[in-house]
Amino acid sequence: MQKPKPWGRCPQPPTGGDDPPLDPHNNFCKGNEKNKLSDWLLDPSPASQHRWVTARPIAHRGLFDPTQSIPENSLAAFQRAVDQRYSIELDVRLLSDGQPAVFHDRDLWRMTGQQGSVHTLTTEKFRNLRLILDNQPPPLLEDVFRLVGDKVGVLVEIKDPTPQAAQAVALAAKGHNGPWAALSFHAGVIAWFARHHPHITRGLNGGVFEWEYGFLPAVGMRSFFHAAKAKPHFLSCYLKRLGDPIPRWLRSRGLPVITWTARTPQDWQTAKNRCDAVIFENFLNTPDSNKLIFE
Repeated sequence: MQKPKPWGRCPQPPTGGDDPPLDPHNNFCKGNEKNKLSDWLLDPSPASQHRWVTARPIAHRGLFDPTQSIPENSLAAFQRAVDQRYSIELDVRLLSDGQPAVFHDRDLWRMTGQQGSVHTLTTEKFRNLRLILDNQPPPLLEDVFRLVGDKVGVLVEIKDPTPQAAQAVALAAKGHNGPWAALSFHAGVIAWFARHHPHITRGLNGGVFEWEYGFLPAVGMRSFFHAAKAKPHFLSCYLKRLGDPIPRWLRSRGLPVITWTARTPQDWQTAKNRCDAVIFENFLNTPDSNKLIFE
């Protein structure tokens, strides 16, 4: 049997009418979902409805820019990404009442100047926070889905390693008519989607040690040993680990690999021929960088 070919080079940035279409129904299509681990290992390539993930560059926490008072994971950053037709990556944590809030850190201080932890807040108290850079409230996940609609794809990185977090994200996405993917370092979270919502696009983060979750989970995250448990539709690999054995092998078998986070034009040049899409920060939005990267 001939091996599936790798996905090839990273897609170029949006250029108007040449943009590949995003299927707004990708999360609900029935395809050849590989339920058996042996089937997934033999051919981890995803069904066509999940391939939107590699269609466009992905703005890390939105197209934020502190020099323009646009904070990360803010509605302003997401609107800016939508305006430039980039897909979006964002982070969610559960509030005390179970609502998924768009916030990267456990602690409130860096983004809001307030003491405390995200998980201790109710939705009402979270909405009363103000981000330092723009004095606007941080959003809930449902706010972002409402803003984005079906205009661009959304990668939702789930920070909490619990089935409750996975279920809350799935509920927040109910009724959303655009493409989105569940993403996590935690194989159990992604495996939950494989069992309960197998046609929702799912991706697995890895390539770094996350010691706060314990020794064995950290080793799995660093090496992608945990990929078989999750059976993801794509990997999201730390840029400096794209050459590691498991991401390289799975990509050679047809599994898309995206990378994070390109913060300079040099990062992009390093990554672009070794992956299928790049999660980037704001540098792509400058004319000089665009010329350098996309010639």
